[in-house]
Amino acid sequence: MTHLFTYLGVEYYHPARQIIAGKVPDPSYFIFSDEPDFVARELDPCRGITVLPSLTPIESLELARLCRHYICSNSTFSFFGRPC
Repeated sequence: MTHLFTYLGVEYYHPARQIIAGKVPDPSYFIFSDEPDFVARELDPCRGITVLPSLTPIESLELARLCRHYICSNSTFSFFGRPC
């Protein structure tokens, strides 16, 4: 079976966090996911990370729009809320 999307694990997100941490003093990270419990288990707890509870798509997009920086996943939805 061919999967359309590949799971992006810590091998993707930890280096992305390091890039932002090198440019933004004391960053805070807000994780948007439709599986917050899985994300909380998968990502090592670290300073500045908040895994948000399941939100409606509108709530997620509105909160994401307010963020100044963005680590984008391989999902079309994650592109919609990013800052322009």
